[in-house]
Amino acid sequence: MKIKASTLEDGVHLTEGHRVGSGKLFAFNSMRRPIVAVSNSIRGTLARLILILIGTLVGLSLGEIIVRAFHLGNTRTVFEYNNKLIKLRPHVGFMNYRENKTWVAINNLGFHDHDRQATNENYRILFLGDSFLQGQQVDTENLFTILLEAQFLRDGQKIEAINGGVSGTGTAYQYVLWKEFFEPQVKINHLVLCVFMGNDLTDNMAALADPDNDNTIFLDSKGSIVYLHNQPGRFKKIISYARDHSALLNTSYENAYRLKKIYLEGTEAGPGFAAQQTPTSYTGGWEATVRGTIARVRLWKSELNEKEIPFDVVVIDKPGKVYNRFELQFIDQLQAVCTQDQIGFLRLKLAADPYETYSFDGIMLGHFNQKGHELAAHELYDFFNSRYGATLALTRR
Repeated sequence: MKIKASTLEDGVHLTEGHRVGSGKLFAFNSMRRPIVAVSNSIRGTLARLILILIGTLVGLSLGEIIVRAFHLGNTRTVFEYNNKLIKLRPHVGFMNYRENKTWVAINNLGFHDHDRQATNENYRILFLGDSFLQGQQVDTENLFTILLEAQFLRDGQKIEAINGGVSGTGTAYQYVLWKEFFEPQVKINHLVLCVFMGNDLTDNMAALADPDNDNTIFLDSKGSIVYLHNQPGRFKKIISYARDHSALLNTSYENAYRLKKIYLEGTEAGPGFAAQQTPTSYTGGWEATVRGTIARVRLWKSELNEKEIPFDVVVIDKPGKVYNRFELQFIDQLQAVCTQDQIGFLRLKLAADPYETYSFDGIMLGHFNQKGHELAAHELYDFFNSRYGATLALTRR
């Protein structure tokens, strides 16, 4: 088909359908200019975004280098053992900044302790507990387990005090740690359960526990172990991956979590208060955790009797010793059960002034400081010699 063309006064040819008057803008030029403007705008926006991205990556990289170089933080140091137990990785080290600045060296088993053999001829006392036992606020040589072991050594006794403390755990977790990790592969002659009254009871009951805690092992009211292992969502997997590989991101995450916990405790909306629950569920949760924890201690003692392994319970008070009625009931019932079932029982006295024995970070009292560990070691030394003197005497070199 033939297309007719018309000639304008300025000599430009157009098809008949696009004829315009002399001195006017052509139709295609009118359309082209907005397209060019939009294209330039997109290129400018992309350039700005790329610059922002590069600046962010450079900033994060510098932050990562600074955090690692000056030991201001560390990557996530825990992993999941047997798809159940969140525990520290063997042979890692990290700087602790909570309450006290301390380099924390983890042993071959994944605990804050000296390296330990799977078996030897020594009399081996295993301590199980939470962050008070883990003791990352002091260096390894000042842990009460190491100080206790040193006192036995000075007496010429071949006794080890093995530290099995894992932060953020309760009695349920500690029992599974014994069954899944220590009992099958480490020779143990004596077991000591350290119960911290600040949060062990809430850590034992899912209805009372901190929802942000990685622990998924709880008790029911009969003392049976309950696993609530939910597969993490995609977002949590991404966060965990980032924490595993970035000291900056992991440290930021931990600090944000700590600030959130302090805020919730201050508003009585955190774990232990269960403000989001109804009065009925709150009461029921506390009653269940008291019954379940007592039941688990008794069941544990029964199992250890069959293996002829002595069992003791050491109670660590929270600073100030301010308790609700359920916690007070628990302490009384625990002591009565220990007497009835012939379980050794020690409630650490320490010093009258908690500021002498607990670390203070400027906001709140926390874990044992160096003096707290020293006093705990002395009390434990006297307790063992008083209760097990004849047995321990056989360990002399």
